Amino acid sequence: MYRLVDIVLNKSCWKLSIVGDTTNYRAPGKQADKINYGFVSLKSTVWKGHCTIYHNKQWASIYVGYGFKTNDHPYFPCEPEAILSEAKDRDEQK
Repeated sequence: MYRLVDIVLNKSCWKLSIVGDTTNYRAPGKQADKINYGFVSLKSTVWKGHCTIYHNKQWASIYVGYGFKTNDHPYFPCEPEAILSEAKDRDEQK
């Protein structure tokens, strides 16, 4: 279950937008269904890179990112430690 407000960041978790033509049109042929060319977009403000799209009874969800939560502080990883040289074999030490 998704929360609408993130407790840690104290802001809304989702950004909802409706894009495209939202008018209902009659489907071609004798079908009773209606066609709508609008899209509903749900973007996460907590996990930058996550987006869900809904269109004509179908939905798709995608996440492109590194798995870090969005926050106000920039992320600068530390430089890895120096690689040590390999220890000599015991046979060579004698």
